[in-house]
Amino acid sequence: MKGFLKMAPALLLIVCLAQTAGAATIEYNLKNIEGDLWQYEYTIFNNSNFTIDMFDIYFDDALYTGVGDIKTPDGWDAFYLPKDNFFDAMLTAWTVFNPILPGESLIGLFVAFNWGDSGTPYGNQYFNFFSMDFDLDNPVDWGYTTPYEGSEVPEPQTFMLMGMGLIGLAAYYRRTRKQ
Repeated sequence: MKGFLKMAPALLLIVCLAQTAGAATIEYNLKNIEGDLWQYEYTIFNNSNFTIDMFDIYFDDALYTGVGDIKTPDGWDAFYLPKDNFFDAMLTAWTVFNPILPGESLIGLFVAFNWGDSGTPYGNQYFNFFSMDFDLDNPVDWGYTTPYEGSEVPEPQTFMLMGMGLIGLAAYYRRTRKQ
């Protein structure tokens, strides 16, 4: 037990400094423009180890109609492809000179649409990321869009708190065992 208590601070430091695997994600803010006309503002977070040069966001044609009025950040272009015999409906965005580097984010992609169901738009959209560093026929990361919910949970602090609790329990156990 003494050996563990001597090694615990070093182990805790290693756990806190270890870099966790990340993934690129897309979050959105939803805004009602007027009646059934809505707008998504997408934010792309690149928490991965690759650059993002292109991405697709898929739309369900039964729920999203009249997708248009797309505004992109500087250096990015985008277009909407309605569903056809080969592809689902999707928004494709790409850049040549302004990729999203690891650890950076892209803010300011706006897409207006008519919501084909009653009430507020709901659900998530499937997306793919592509990097010129990899084969464009295979996405390097994928997932589902999520509503913006504020700041993320700070993982290193969570591990630090858990580690301090374990050290405290070990010290308490050692103290009560001696008595």
